[in-house]
Amino acid sequence: MTTNTIRWMNFSARVISGLWAGFWIFFAVASSAADFNWRGSASLGGLLIPLSFTIALLLLAFTAWKWVKVGRIVLPLAGVAIFIAYPIMAKNFTASTKAFVITALGLPPLSAGVLLIAAWRLERTVNERTG
Repeated sequence: MTTNTIRWMNFSARVISGLWAGFWIFFAVASSAADFNWRGSASLGGLLIPLSFTIALLLLAFTAWKWVKVGRIVLPLAGVAIFIAYPIMAKNFTASTKAFVITALGLPPLSAGVLLIAAWRLERTVNERTG
């Protein structure tokens, strides 16, 4: 039962981080494409910002899949950093917009990281009891 719980927690963290990264990558690419279509040309900043955002999200999501030990640290830190930095960066946005973006952008990596940490701690507890 416990090993299934650990597997389920790790799987859930991976799904959460993958869906989160996929949604925001789609959002960045679609926004860039709409901006490109509207202006008829692309600026270097207009291409590099979404590209760097996409790379960062892919790396964060990939850590939950490939490097779980790193993901345990990096994903919750990314979530907390978004909770702190976004309201500072988006001073002119309404409170409801800030709340939505903070929740949609910061909560998934935080929850995925917490799941990875909880699975790791549960696995340690099981190993201590059996080993």
